[in-house]
Amino acid sequence: SKMTAAEKSLRRTLGYVETSPDPAKTCSDCEFFQTISGAGGCGTCEMFGGKQANPAGYCVSWSVDPETAT
Repeated sequence: SKMTAAEKSLRRTLGYVETSPDPAKTCSDCEFFQTISGAGGCGTCEMFGGKQANPAGYCVSWSVDPETAT
């Protein structure tokens, strides 16, 4: 509810959902996601201009994080 109309539009354009339909592709495993220290796993997304994203979420810009890839 604190997002601007432009931020909401960007999330819609990127097909962002709060819960990924594919457990292997979640925000927490994406190279654009950064965990916030002391925030209980919450994080920010570079695709959203550094705004918050749910670690269990997903969008069409998902890209495997080379640092966490197995």
